[in-house]
Amino acid sequence: MKAAWIVSAICILHGFDAGAVQRIVGVSAPTGGATLVKHIHVAAGSEIGAIEFVTNDRTATFPAVRLRRFTAGRIGEALCEVRDVAPSAGERHRLTVSVPRLYFADAEDVAVEIVLPPTTGIARVGEGAGVVAEERAGEPATSYIGSVAGNDLQAIDADLVVSLASEPGAAGKAGHASGVSDAEGSRIDLRTDATGALEVHVTGARADSRVDIYDVRGSRVRSLDDVAFGPASAVFRWDRRNSDGHRVASGVYLVTVRTATRDIARKAVVVR
Repeated sequence: MKAAWIVSAICILHGFDAGAVQRIVGVSAPTGGATLVKHIHVAAGSEIGAIEFVTNDRTATFPAVRLRRFTAGRIGEALCEVRDVAPSAGERHRLTVSVPRLYFADAEDVAVEIVLPPTTGIARVGEGAGVVAEERAGEPATSYIGSVAGNDLQAIDADLVVSLASEPGAAGKAGHASGVSDAEGSRIDLRTDATGALEVHVTGARADSRVDIYDVRGSRVRSLDDVAFGPASAVFRWDRRNSDGHRVASGVYLVTVRTATRDIARKAVVVR
């Protein structure tokens, strides 16, 4: 079933800048599944840990929010997904969705896909599961609606208020990698060097520490042996090749630091 036409209305939400004209964008789809999509460019070396957007309904539960690849105006594979997203008591109209941290070794275009719940349309301002949008006349489209049946997108002449953050509560866009620590003090930071290789900086590394790279199917791609140990840390280097010496395909890879007692993992997005 295809999604019906956009339902929109001029409105000002309490707590937002009254000088900005905003509107609600929703899609009439009685069985649910229609989507709103925002295209965002992510800079190389950025980390994403949260998706933020603004809705006009504090009671709506969105069936899913996904971060997906975006290429040539089409959405691709899902990088992560969170189901049954609803605002907490303190969030009011702004929703913050925590996602597994993703490090982007390369610049990449991504899409935030918000799946709308079943609705018969937005009857009036203040009701329904619409997402707030700002007027952006004359600028290239970055926001779309998607049909229930597939990935076909239709551009809209408004800019959905959707952003990426390095972590929940961070200012509205992706930031530089901030690292992940465990309870015993070990920490992983991912960086991309001048040659494009991925550096895995491990604070608290021990002599038995090792780094393995896995694909999304759980298959081991490479065990890293290019390592430089310092007094309290180590830097493992991955040239983005598998154990046979071939360049890996674009995708999400799990970087796992292993010791005799524990594992710490980070996800990295690689573009070939």
